Amino acid sequence: FSFSIWIKPQASTTTGVAMMSGSSTSNMNIWNFQTNSTQLAMFGTNKQGSAWNWAYSPTFLLDKWEHYVGTYSNGSMTLYKNGVQVATQTNSYTTATSAANPLYIGRGLSTTAGFFKGDIDDIGLWNRVLTAAEINNLLTSTLHTSEVSTKETIALYPNPAKDVINIKNASIKDFEYTIVDANGRRVST
Repeated sequence: FSFSIWIKPQASTTTGVAMMSGSSTSNMNIWNFQTNSTQLAMFGTNKQGSAWNWAYSPTFLLDKWEHYVGTYSNGSMTLYKNGVQVATQTNSYTTATSAANPLYIGRGLSTTAGFFKGDIDDIGLWNRVLTAAEINNLLTSTLHTSEVSTKETIALYPNPAKDVINIKNASIKDFEYTIVDANGRRVST
């Protein structure tokens, strides 16, 4: 698999999970991309209940946009920063892509700690390893409005909301959602 993410960290005093696919269930294979208190970006894989395997980037910059891509295939993890391969790591848990886990953005499994402090943009997930050319294209390309599909519209109202939020989508009848406040606390499911 591959993931792509742009981050603009605003604090380096705590660990913050930017993106994670995982579960607290024992023996589930999970992955994570986070920053830590020493200003390193980290791509990790783990079999829940076992030690993490980490690929570390060079120091990230505060208040600057940086692009990261992580790839995983057959136990091999690779981390790219701004289009350049910066780290590799081996993971002995070769089934890390087989678990159907929730995807978390801006936090990990915890609802009380580990929130990413900064901005996140242009997230991408693939069920294959991206090529070097594809990674470079993600770094250097610009999305134009003519490339954006507007087939589905979801309306959220009122804005701002005090105690009720309405979700309207004419074409999707059954869907799951979780609403969280600005601090990451679950408001409704």
